Amino acid sequence: MSAPGGESFPVTRLSVVAAARSSDAAERSLALETLFAAYWKPIYKYLRLKYAQAPPDAQDLTQGFFAELLERGLLAKFDPAKSRLRTYLRLCADSFALNEIKAASRKKRGDVKSTTNTLSVESLDASISAVGKAGGTLIMPRTPIPGVGYFAYCVDPEGNLFGMMQADVNAK
Repeated sequence: MSAPGGESFPVTRLSVVAAARSSDAAERSLALETLFAAYWKPIYKYLRLKYAQAPPDAQDLTQGFFAELLERGLLAKFDPAKSRLRTYLRLCADSFALNEIKAASRKKRGDVKSTTNTLSVESLDASISAVGKAGGTLIMPRTPIPGVGYFAYCVDPEGNLFGMMQADVNAK
């Protein structure tokens, strides 16, 4: 499967994922090196294109994402029965990128703490269009949550991050 921009996500090698969870430090280190080498460029391109980041900013996001992957032990939470590794990593990368964008927005406004509200909408496409017409920016396009619906994240003209959700049990 290709990331935006055409960089392919590699086929998941579950033996490498298992080794990355190993209690043997040498085995774990080699497996993590293999996974990071295989997924760094696809994650970089994915974040760069999806969030319209300049190359240095996308590199920072990618490095930060992989650091968080290690720090929070996110590979240990991966369940191959629920999703493919590439899907899991993209969801984790989305969460990380949105948190980083939100933090940057807070810092720009003087480090004010804020919350992100998510609005329920009848038509996500119509709402995204209305945001653009009002001067807002789409930062995470329409994304399916299988069996739940579709969501998107936007920033209003004043820099406030918000989400929109359209319920649809047939979302895939």
